[in-house]
Amino acid sequence: MGGLLEWGALVVRQAQSLGPGLLLPAQLFTLLGREEFLLFLVTLIYWCLDASLGIRLAFLLVSVDGLTGLLKLVFHMPRPYWYDPAVRVLSTEASYGLPSGHASVASAVGLFFAKRISRWWTWVLAGFIVLAISLSRIYLGVHFPTDVAAGWMVGVLTWLVFIWILPRAEAWVSQAKLISQLSLALVGSLLLLVLSGGTLWALASHADPPEWAITASRGVPGSYPNPRSPNDLVAAAGLLLGLGAGAAL
Repeated sequence: MGGLLEWGALVVRQAQSLGPGLLLPAQLFTLLGREEFLLFLVTLIYWCLDASLGIRLAFLLVSVDGLTGLLKLVFHMPRPYWYDPAVRVLSTEASYGLPSGHASVASAVGLFFAKRISRWWTWVLAGFIVLAISLSRIYLGVHFPTDVAAGWMVGVLTWLVFIWILPRAEAWVSQAKLISQLSLALVGSLLLLVLSGGTLWALASHADPPEWAITASRGVPGSYPNPRSPNDLVAAAGLLLGLGAGAAL
């Protein structure tokens, strides 16, 4: 694994050597994959365009975000600027790096809209945006190329499962009683919490190399990342419960 990380760090350093002129475009494209922008997008679609489309997109986002968060804990791999002091700190993150959340979310959402609109240009546009977001994460020093590739796989697989389950879930929901719908939202939320807690418990006996925290502190001097914080997954579980209950009601 060390050789793969060395190769990935080399790719990141080469990307950053292209010059500071790419910093602003990278920051703009990485913004498109952030949760804040995506929540704004879901809200805009729900209130202004199509409520059912907004709900479907929200469930897809929660699914891919929760799965990505779990996999980050399972693999507990560093980010480039944690691992290699020669990588410039152009952005900071507190979670583990593999898989890339930006890449997984962007690929899932890109496929969602490309399939929904179903025009040749939407596939091209979606591919361009996904690639630009993914490359921006490498340039900013927060992801190895392997993180991005894994993120693409997670996003595509989540989307495939989602479109397979969606018609079946909607058929069941249309027939199920309200209490059953609310119970399903609660079970899904609790399942994510249980899986998160179990993964963190399994990690407790495996400490991260101390040099990761020392190298990572270059981003925010005196501050060390806490990649094992359950906050993001607890938030995802709460969002899943609220979204499921809200959709049912």
